[in-house]
Amino acid sequence: ALLAGSRLLKGYRGGHVVIRFALGGCTNRPFFRIVAAHSRRARDGKYLEQLGCLDPLPNAHGEKVAGLNLERLRHWLGCGAQLSRPAEKL
Repeated sequence: ALLAGSRLLKGYRGGHVVIRFALGGCTNRPFFRIVAAHSRRARDGKYLEQLGCLDPLPNAHGEKVAGLNLERLRHWLGCGAQLSRPAEKL
């Protein structure tokens, strides 16, 4: 997996990996994927790996649901990835 990540990054120059939200869902029903992507990629474009998800709308119990793969998050942070401000707050 590490080789694939470094191979993907070889084609890019002058950027870095960032952990950020990618918007999904539909009108009035947002849904976010927490992804590791190259900093120059579009917000909802291709990403290196999905690390989790976030449903910002409260469910029936008033909870906002988020799921994270902490092991992979630590891996990308160890590789030098930076967190975006909204992802940092989460």
